[in-house]
Amino acid sequence: MRLNKRSGEILTMMLLIFLFSVRGFNGSPITEALGDQQSPAIYAGVVVWEDNRNGNWDIYGRDLSEEGDFQITSDLDDQRNPAIYGDIVVWEDYRNGNWDIYGYDLSTRQEFQITEDLNDQQSPAIYGSMVVWEDNRNDNWDIYRYDLSENLEFQITTNTSNQVNPAIYGDTVVWEDYRNGNWDIYGRDLSARGDFQITTNTSDQQSPAIYGNRAVWEDLRNGNWDIYGRDLSANQEFQITTNTNNQMTPGIFEDNVIWTDERNGNKDIYGYNLPAEWEFQIITEPNNQENP
Repeated sequence: MRLNKRSGEILTMMLLIFLFSVRGFNGSPITEALGDQQSPAIYAGVVVWEDNRNGNWDIYGRDLSEEGDFQITSDLDDQRNPAIYGDIVVWEDYRNGNWDIYGYDLSTRQEFQITEDLNDQQSPAIYGSMVVWEDNRNDNWDIYRYDLSENLEFQITTNTSNQVNPAIYGDTVVWEDYRNGNWDIYGRDLSARGDFQITTNTSDQQSPAIYGNRAVWEDLRNGNWDIYGRDLSANQEFQITTNTNNQMTPGIFEDNVIWTDERNGNKDIYGYNLPAEWEFQIITEPNNQENP
């Protein structure tokens, strides 16, 4: 069983910024297929998601400049939690009786298997040619990576506690880490040796996201979930939300952070511009909107 929240359910800031900047976008749905569609990810106008219209979870996509969906996976077992960078889509796949990481090249329409270990590999993220995921082959959850350009796999974390839910930007990977008896955020510069600790508070910090030199996460130090961040280059932590209700599952793109917010008695999407120190509400509809 998974020990952490599914990072694939985080709708990135890139998706919202792109959709609201598309000329003529009027809020119409990306897909109107029957069944559930969730866990979207986007890169350069191509959106991918997990979709159960066929009675199991498949990966589908859509080029927002064109009409209609396209199906990426058709295996009868579940494929979930997609991520995309460039022409490469990756996901977690149960076709072999355990969760593996698979990928698909949109330009060549070729599917490929990334992990073959008989234990579970889940929560993939991708940047450039580097794919990262959480992996329980060592009887605990570790972070692994695979370089698509060199066809080489590497283990990132070796601590015997659990490390889960990775995110990647450039050469920097961040994740949730339980080595101190609570969930902290740790990171690794892939061009250097050794992990670095991002949070030291003794409460839980979870759901990390990263863009450039900034990492953000949800933080329980104040008795409710708030959004915090750290400038990794300046080694400076900052608090983004102070509302006494829960703010959770952040995403970050350029100078903007978004999250799920419960301050209005339902789940809305809020955002914050870091240079302007300006908070804004993205969704005001009275039903729940969550997992940004």
